[in-house]
Amino acid sequence: MKEGFEHRGRYLGLAKGGQDIIDLINAAHVELDASQLRRRVIPLVADMFRVERAIFFAVDSSWEKLDLTDVVTFNIEEELGVKYARTYWFYDPVYYESLNGRKLVFKNHDILPRSEWLKLKYYLEFQQSQNINEEMIICLRNGANLYGTVNLIRGNGEPCFTYDDLLKAKMVAPSIALAVQNALLFSRMKHESHVLSDVVELFPRGIVILDRELRPIYCNSKGKELCFSLSGLETEGADEIAVESLNVPSHVLRLCASLKEQRERAVGFFCEKNADNGN
Repeated sequence: MKEGFEHRGRYLGLAKGGQDIIDLINAAHVELDASQLRRRVIPLVADMFRVERAIFFAVDSSWEKLDLTDVVTFNIEEELGVKYARTYWFYDPVYYESLNGRKLVFKNHDILPRSEWLKLKYYLEFQQSQNINEEMIICLRNGANLYGTVNLIRGNGEPCFTYDDLLKAKMVAPSIALAVQNALLFSRMKHESHVLSDVVELFPRGIVILDRELRPIYCNSKGKELCFSLSGLETEGADEIAVESLNVPSHVLRLCASLKEQRERAVGFFCEKNADNGN
């Protein structure tokens, strides 16, 4: 019980004094481009945990492994990243633990004791020459999905990561994961919107899409011309009008309002019918 109170008190103490945590979370959530988000976040994370080197991995398009070709680094030579991507990821226990483990935060020596780690081919051929003493890995998970990892590196002569470092990492991991998820969703929506826009522009007929309040939210070029023509206006320059400034002809609005009303009546009737049948 005493240990539980100490753990909770330490957690609250970190939270109260954690302006760096607030700054990091704010920085992550104002950026909607995933690549820019990682470039903005990694120096802040490095400063928060007092490390000289860090790596921010993304996941690949299959969502099943880390994308070793899409890496944002902090004070790490590009040549080392290339060597890792070509060869040494295969021998790195951290890589597999990041994908298959369920911990939000762990250290490389949580996988193997230091004495065993120093015997690994990965350490002897890759890490030893880089003067790497310890790694702390922050897994950016939201539910079952992994959105990337932040690997923080300390060299020989630097202090090992502390229990407070682990707690702080656990506090920021969900927020960074959510920010990355939002950025990826925004990118996907933007791409799908562009694809839809390109396809609809090829339609030979005018298309106008209204929201529930009958305000225009999308209109292809032909649709703008038709709105201008039906309103008795010259169609020249219609394509330059922003969608939100488009005047939809009144009789088109009345028709849409009528369709909306009919749909709402049908839904109401369906709900009443189900209620009568006890469903």
